[in-house]
Amino acid sequence: MVFRYDSILIRLALLAACAAEPLCCAERWISVSTSHFEMYTPNGEKQAERSLRGFEQVRYFFLQNNKNKQAPEGRVRIIAFSSEKEFKSFRPNAGTFAYYQQSHERDYIVMQDINPEHHAAAVHEYTHLIIRYLKLNVPLWLEEGMAEVYSSLEPKGAQAMIGRPPPSDWITINNRPLMDWTLLFSVDRDSPYYNQPGKMPVFYAQSWALTHMLLLGEGYRSGFQKFLTAVNTGMPAATALQNVYGKNVEDIRKDVERYVHQTMVAAALFDVELSKSELDPEVSEISPFQKELALADLLSNRPQTAPEARQRMLALEQQHPDNIELQESLGYLAWQQNNTQEAAKHFGLAVNHGSRNANMIFQYAGLLQASNAPSGDIVKLLQQVLAIRPENMEARFFLADMELRRQRFGDALTALSPIHTVNPDQAYRFFAISAIAKANLRDYHNGKESALKALKYAETPDQRLRMTNLLEFVDTAVKGNATNTAVAKTTSSNSDGERATLRRREDLPRVQGKTKAFECLHGAYRLHVQVGNREMIFAMPDLGDIVVRNTASGTVDWSCGPLKPLEITVVYKPAASGTAAGSVSELIF
Repeated sequence: MVFRYDSILIRLALLAACAAEPLCCAERWISVSTSHFEMYTPNGEKQAERSLRGFEQVRYFFLQNNKNKQAPEGRVRIIAFSSEKEFKSFRPNAGTFAYYQQSHERDYIVMQDINPEHHAAAVHEYTHLIIRYLKLNVPLWLEEGMAEVYSSLEPKGAQAMIGRPPPSDWITINNRPLMDWTLLFSVDRDSPYYNQPGKMPVFYAQSWALTHMLLLGEGYRSGFQKFLTAVNTGMPAATALQNVYGKNVEDIRKDVERYVHQTMVAAALFDVELSKSELDPEVSEISPFQKELALADLLSNRPQTAPEARQRMLALEQQHPDNIELQESLGYLAWQQNNTQEAAKHFGLAVNHGSRNANMIFQYAGLLQASNAPSGDIVKLLQQVLAIRPENMEARFFLADMELRRQRFGDALTALSPIHTVNPDQAYRFFAISAIAKANLRDYHNGKESALKALKYAETPDQRLRMTNLLEFVDTAVKGNATNTAVAKTTSSNSDGERATLRRREDLPRVQGKTKAFECLHGAYRLHVQVGNREMIFAMPDLGDIVVRNTASGTVDWSCGPLKPLEITVVYKPAASGTAAGSVSELIF
């Protein structure tokens, strides 16, 4: 399909962020929802429904052309004002008709209005959203070029079409000197060509022209996916063009100049299959509170407008103190400002009021852990998260870690039990937790098997040391020299079966105090002793070499965890660094 252009109106769509002043209006706002979008707007229902069907078609296009079928989770919320006057206090500059913004819970597309001539700017911004979710690591010129090309997408009955040149790009590319192509490939987000109004039009127009040719041009479109894959892996654009198309930068320059000076420009049609829920949106009226909270949420995500967002939210809280979404928003706003105590307060109120926001509850659990809150409270929150989203792997690992800390080894294994496969980056954590729990439950065979797997995926010296220590403990236990309680022996036998003579090393330091705890997590053992008004920690790297004095049996049995306070003298080898004062040589009761 081709287009012939005789006269063109100028349109400028710029990537932007939100600015804001309070919006005061008495209009009736409605919510119009499809399967994947939710629009808040004072515009009419028919206009809103037509606009949302266009967004659904764009989404369908991207999914059909993405083999991984990745897309944003949940509905994208679109805030569509009805005029420039209303939008003015939210826009960053006079040239912006729409922008994309991500908040703590959702993605936003914000539009000046839903007039057809401005719809392309909103589609441009939605393209940026999709590129981010697809995790495409492409040069800035290609990202903006694709956003410009796809912004032309327009419904054609049961089909949709892309390829119509944006008027502003078409005029610029045909009437202004172009930038050097090597310079185009190097433009980043700090470049004047991406930030200065006098230079931006050339960058956008040139990016559109090259991307349009690669996507739809004869002799280029068949290689576009290969080219996209190449640059996505980090290959320089000039190298990728040479490898895929056999053309250097000068060849590309000549081809683009011929391409844009044609009187006919290629376009493409594709079929669109939308479901009933995507074609027939649900319409409902939203309250002033819902509208104001959404607008305050927009303001909360920029440092410049965050103070105003907080004022708006606190005013809303006076009227609706029990509103869950408001408490969550106040919590996230406080978190963004590094006020974790305030964030935890609002998250806690949201949970108490019945929030089922699994992400927020998980983050609340993390804040409580950082503040040394009772482990039982954290465990309850993580259990709530998994009741809502059992597939949340991070919550499962977090819960298993907490259960290990509480020495509830069976519960730690229960937390991990639904996991049947793990990614390489999760493997060490999974097998290490499993190994520690099993070893402490005397399941030495499976504990050793898990420890060996954890050792295989260990990435740091500390991880390898922990699993090596655990394997030594398991091997000793299997041979009958240890049980699930660690046993430090006072004697050894010589070749004649007689007791060896124990000799004290008088040159080692010693302290006297009371036993407090025996720590045996992660395959390493440490003794905690209360010495006066301070707690001292002593490493016990080799239990079999520790001399124990003044016990009837010549041995001492300690279960992992808190110990009954008993008078003890510790003779130890001082440590050069670390939290432990040293390693135990003798224990004297």
